[in-house]
Parts: sequence; structure tokens; C-alpha cells
Amino acid sequence: MSNPYGRRIIEARKKLGIGQRKAAKLWGFDDSTIQAWEHERRQPQGLYREKLEEVLRRVEDNQARSDSRS
Repeated sequence: MSNPYGRRIIEARKKLGIGQRKAAKLWGFDDSTIQAWEHERRQPQGLYREKLEEVLRRVEDNQARSDSRS
């Protein structure tokens, strides 16, 4: 099964202009966890998945609002 989060995490980081380590610190995850998700070695589970979904939604919503103002 493909990990739908890897690409979304990378895109969110790019939108924010930050690296894995900075994203991990801002979002409250270990940088090795972010790296594993991005490279599809692991998938977020349980509370990690819920937290990641919330973070990604916020980034994507902020980007959509920013795009609509342009």
C-alpha cells in the first residue's frame, strides 16, 4: 500500500520553505520520523496520523487562502 503522506509532507515543507529538521521541530515530531514518512519507510499511525493530518490541513488551507488572494 502506498503512503499518501510522503508527498504531502514534502509539498508542505516546500510551501513553508523549511527542511525536515525544522518541520519536525515545528510540528512536534522527531526528524527521523519525518524522514521515514517522506521516504515511505513507515506510515503514521494512531495519534501521529491525526496530528500529521491536522498539520498538513493547516498548511494546505493557508496555501489555498494565500492563492485566492493573489
